[in-house]
Amino acid sequence: MTMAITTTTTMMITMKQKYSCILMLLTIFPPMTLAEENNDYLALKNFIFANYSSRVRPNCDANNGSIKVFVDIGLRQILELNEQEQVLNSNIWLRFKWKDCNLVWNVSEYNGIESIVLPEDMIWIPDICLYDNSEYVLKGIKEYYRARVFHDGTVKYNFPSVLKSVCQIDIKHFPFDQQVCNLTFGSWAYTDNEVMVMNNKTDGDKTNYVKSSEWQLAELSINSYQRLYSCCKYTFSEVVFTIRLSRKPAIQLLNLIYPCMIISGITLIGFFLPPESGEKVSVSVTVLLSLAVFQLVITENLPPNSDSLPYLA
Repeated sequence: MTMAITTTTTMMITMKQKYSCILMLLTIFPPMTLAEENNDYLALKNFIFANYSSRVRPNCDANNGSIKVFVDIGLRQILELNEQEQVLNSNIWLRFKWKDCNLVWNVSEYNGIESIVLPEDMIWIPDICLYDNSEYVLKGIKEYYRARVFHDGTVKYNFPSVLKSVCQIDIKHFPFDQQVCNLTFGSWAYTDNEVMVMNNKTDGDKTNYVKSSEWQLAELSINSYQRLYSCCKYTFSEVVFTIRLSRKPAIQLLNLIYPCMIISGITLIGFFLPPESGEKVSVSVTVLLSLAVFQLVITENLPPNSDSLPYLA
């Protein structure tokens, strides 16, 4: 009995010593409260934007060099390839990265804050647009989204967008055709002496791609170019994403090719029918009407294109 009381007393003394040590450590090193953390972010924000203007391109080079803007995309889904209007409708995750020398701070002076998320209207954003855009404006580039700024001036501006782009359709090998659609991104106002639009890899991101029931994604490559346009004497840089799509012909084979082959086979049967059967003319007329209907169906599913006619037609 005495031994049990002694053990309990010893445990209580040990626990009191532990609590005393914890209280002493908290007194010496008080934890950062939420208010103090918010004060650090507020102080950092005030420091960054003390003499900052989001309307002026950062001049990070003594020789007034260009700002390198790296463009990348993650292809989420091919929503539709409208062959009549020759428009590609795709769900894209856009990713931009550049360095702004006016957004630099010392991490040790702000309790280890390495990055901060800011509204896009507070910082300078390059005017990157889609040259192959089929809408009036490219929505989402500078609306509703936020950028993450790192302490060394690196800015990452990522956001999702549904793009409608021009895509020239080649129907010569329909329904075993391949279509190549380009997404060309570049600055509309800045020349490559001011903003250099670049790619840092050769393939786009297909990690989160949702497969299409009609098209097989054969290629998603990236290339960068410098072009001289007739409007200006300076060159402009651009990044081109090439999307190569192969049509899945199963539906077309089932609904078009196989019935057409069957009808063509029935045409041969008409030649072997004896004249006295009385069905020779009716079978031939029925086959002719069926082929005319198939011609209308194929025409409705293909764009009006005089440059290349499908072999199936």
